[in-house]
Amino acid sequence: PGHLRAVENEHDPALRALSDRLRPFLEALKDAGLEARVVSGGSTPTFWYSHRIEGLTEVRPGTNIFNDRTTAAIGACGWDECAYSILAMVVSTAVRGQAVVDAGSKALAKEELRGAGSGFGALLDRPEIGVRAVSEEHGILDLSGTDWRPQVGERVRIVPNHVCVSVNLQERLLGVRGGEVVETWEVAGRGRGRG
Repeated sequence: PGHLRAVENEHDPALRALSDRLRPFLEALKDAGLEARVVSGGSTPTFWYSHRIEGLTEVRPGTNIFNDRTTAAIGACGWDECAYSILAMVVSTAVRGQAVVDAGSKALAKEELRGAGSGFGALLDRPEIGVRAVSEEHGILDLSGTDWRPQVGERVRIVPNHVCVSVNLQERLLGVRGGEVVETWEVAGRGRGRG
């Protein structure tokens, strides 16, 4: 069900249709003496509904470990369930209505938000403030809809649109609890699209 990206209340018809397509395929395999012992699907948006797909025996919801802006936007998680963010510093406030941070496409990735909304991420503590544009090294925060004005040097946490791509861009992840780094995880598969 990894291709299903509907908002939560639109899952049922799509899951039924998928189940209806999967059932005859699994029956044909069985009739040919090739019964499928493992039928796997990956999808964070439909993770809690995958049991409705007849014949599915396992799920691999990759984004679910951290969640991201897209997952929250379609209702598959709450904003407070986003456990991954990029720590960035405000480096310029010279242009009215925006702030520049030191996190761009090399940290956040360059995948725009699907569906409602736009941009490349949003502030964890102020989700109404999005990253309007990115270059490789910098992001531009859109402050046009808020009275909040950050200071140069202030740190912000940005939730990317797609956590999978962002994680793949990092050498290591820091596990933070209560403002303190408690773990460091090396990203062993960083930049590896193939074996």
